Amino acid sequence: MWPPRTLLITDTNLGAAAHARVSAICADLTWASWSVNEPAARAGVLDRIAAGTWDLAISCYSDLVLTQQALEAIELPLNIHPALPRLRGMGYDLIPLIENHPTVGATLHRMERRVDSGEIFLVHEDRVPAERTYASLRKFNQSLTLGMLDTLCALMVGAGSVRHLSAGLRDRGARQAHRWSAAYYSRQSVEALRDLYGEAGERLAGGLGFEPRLAESESAVLPLDDPPTKAGAT
Repeated sequence: MWPPRTLLITDTNLGAAAHARVSAICADLTWASWSVNEPAARAGVLDRIAAGTWDLAISCYSDLVLTQQALEAIELPLNIHPALPRLRGMGYDLIPLIENHPTVGATLHRMERRVDSGEIFLVHEDRVPAERTYASLRKFNQSLTLGMLDTLCALMVGAGSVRHLSAGLRDRGARQAHRWSAAYYSRQSVEALRDLYGEAGERLAGGLGFEPRLAESESAVLPLDDPPTKAGAT
């Protein structure tokens, strides 16, 4: 079992599956679930997190961007990003199809106030499914995300404490030596692409000339709902 006080943050897509995995090993678990379709509930969830004291937090397939106050309440804040480090922000179910990426994956990293910028600990990478559609890639990305959560749960049980877990993750991260891309895909950019190319399941070829929005300076500290407004803004 994993004794430290743990917070699990999910949305409604993978929430139940993630909770089943983490609750099976945690002696002291709190589950916070939030959906982008519930904007009015966002402040309450963040206040609840900031009011607590957490040894470990795991954000799994969640768009909830934590405030600095909430981050300071967590000794080890982890996020499972459902994409490879080259794809910061949104669009992990669409951009690989448009840009014809050969592989996709999931990234375990430390949460920082700046979105998708914290120290990378683990990356799982696999080839894009043969059926190159939005629906199939979304399902595949979700399976990779849960697979990363399974790996993390095993590491938690093996470590037994936040100190040992953190040390082990940093060692793995140093050996993999992954780095985040400078490009940041905002929610606004991805929604524009969805409107343009659709999600009907048609095959999307690469080479369409889309330029990702670049995050300059501190523009990317903004929540995913508030895209950067500097380079490439429209």
